[in-house]
Amino acid sequence: MDFPVRRWEYRVVLFPSDDTSHGLENLNTAGADGWEAVGVMPRAVDESWVILKREVLDEPGPRGRVGFTQ
Repeated sequence: MDFPVRRWEYRVVLFPSDDTSHGLENLNTAGADGWEAVGVMPRAVDESWVILKREVLDEPGPRGRVGFTQ
């Protein structure tokens, strides 16, 4: 049985500890474009990078919902 190969692309967004509203705006903007947070990498005392991924789709067009659904 052959399973389809899923391909992913990755990026990071800055999440400053002194301005969480800016960090949340970065995450919400990325999330609206289909990105999911998959990890956090502390960069310095005052900021972290949030690692994001999304599936690479072969067909152009709008992306559907991403993440868990009920």
